[in-house]
Amino acid sequence: MRIYEIHRQMTVPAEQKEVFSFFDRPENLTDLTPSDLGFQMLTPPAAIHNGAVIDYVINISTVPL
Repeated sequence: MRIYEIHRQMTVPAEQKEVFSFFDRPENLTDLTPSDLGFQMLTPPAAIHNGAVIDYVINISTVPL
């Protein structure tokens, strides 16, 4: 099984506490994922943290992954 990691960096015009609070909530992944990918979370964790596992499905060209 291959493991992939995506690393990105951006500046957000908000307080650090507010930004971390947003990214700490797994349900916000839906807002962060392009709608045409059909993101569906299967087993959300209570909070996102280093080592958290998130089971989800996205559709690429109508193929669920």
